[in-house]
Amino acid sequence: MKYDVEEIRHKLKKYGQEHLLNFYDTLDEKKQQELLEQIEGIDFELINSLYSKTKDVNKNEHVDVEPIEFIDKYKLNGDYKYYEEIGKKP
Repeated sequence: MKYDVEEIRHKLKKYGQEHLLNFYDTLDEKKQQELLEQIEGIDFELINSLYSKTKDVNKNEHVDVEPIEFIDKYKLNGDYKYYEEIGKKP
């Protein structure tokens, strides 16, 4: 499929990603089409949506965090020794 570089350039400008075509003119025609195909496969709307969610206020900011109660590993069942030995192996 042949991709229109101007159409893709317009799409990239919308998302502030015009730099993806900085070296477009230095590529041969086959590589140009491969680049355009890769760019066309990028879901910029999804990327923007995911990025904007990282800016959301943490919904758990009013949760109190407390340390858990200490548990002596020697009072647990005997399996701890088995796993402790595995952890010591190189």
